[in-house]
Amino acid sequence: MTSEADKTQKAMDQPRKQLTPVERTAVQVSLFRWHAARRPGASDDEPDLFDASFDKMMLDAFPEVRDSMDADTTSRLNVGAGMMAVRTVGIDEQLLGIVNTGRNPWAAAAPAASTPQAQAQAQAHSPRPVSRQNSTGAHAPPPPIRQVIILGAGLDNRAWRLAWPPGTSVFEVDTGTVEDLKGEVFASQPLRCERRVPLVADLSLPRKLRGVLRQGGVDFSQPVVWLLEGLIGYLSPAQAHRLLWRMHHMSAPGSHFIMTAPPTVEQREVAKRNNFPLKHSTFEEPEVTLKRVHGAGWRSASLITPSQLQDKYKMECWQAQLWGVKEASGPKPKHVEMRLRCSIM
Repeated sequence: MTSEADKTQKAMDQPRKQLTPVERTAVQVSLFRWHAARRPGASDDEPDLFDASFDKMMLDAFPEVRDSMDADTTSRLNVGAGMMAVRTVGIDEQLLGIVNTGRNPWAAAAPAASTPQAQAQAQAHSPRPVSRQNSTGAHAPPPPIRQVIILGAGLDNRAWRLAWPPGTSVFEVDTGTVEDLKGEVFASQPLRCERRVPLVADLSLPRKLRGVLRQGGVDFSQPVVWLLEGLIGYLSPAQAHRLLWRMHHMSAPGSHFIMTAPPTVEQREVAKRNNFPLKHSTFEEPEVTLKRVHGAGWRSASLITPSQLQDKYKMECWQAQLWGVKEASGPKPKHVEMRLRCSIM
């Protein structure tokens, strides 16, 4: 007689086999995240950095990944888990800050610049909140946001893991194959958001993205928060520009974005030497990524450097993050012109 576990495993066999090499990197990310939840050197009574039980559920469907602990894998795991710890905690904090208060916590936590030149640059790149006035004419705080759009969601489990405020909808955009797998593994788990809407779209060709999101229930008359975690490096500069431009174009004022920077050329070479070749399309310094984000319309976007993240979370970090807010008014980005410029950067 076939057990329930056998039935579940059989149901997952087909989506497992259909995963592309890039999609399978999401499984590796789950492995890193599972090991990253425990802070290095933490005492027995110290809580985990975040709930990694959902990553463990996913890895149980990939025992060949979960149990591959040879010397090379252990070395890669230590590096990957260290990066994922700061990335996960940092993004969690930003998302919950935005949906609860309408502000990214880094808006208040940005360190003071040390020189006049640095101060001018920081002021130019610091997001200016959308100006709203209440009935007395005073400026009101930005409203909380209840629409979260995760692009290239992969095996992201925040819809189940984070304590979302009431009324929050989480829209996850990726391939149907990844969603089939996630749907099987997490089918019996209760959501912690109001609703989760999985959507399928080709993010390298984002022309139809607005229609897909609107059909899924996104209200673009209200602000949203976009999350691009580990995505932008898998797109070419031209593809990334088109996606970022369309995100800005369709977003209401007061909308936010959070994204991780692609790996640098140096990081690519280090990974190659450690027998862990990266499958990204773009390798560049985070300052270059920031300029491209500005060119796509997010003119007030800011960079969170690895050193800033390391100082805040007291853990090693090598991946930068970017964030920004769409302002109430301003010049529209020149889509065609910038696309051509990005294609040669």
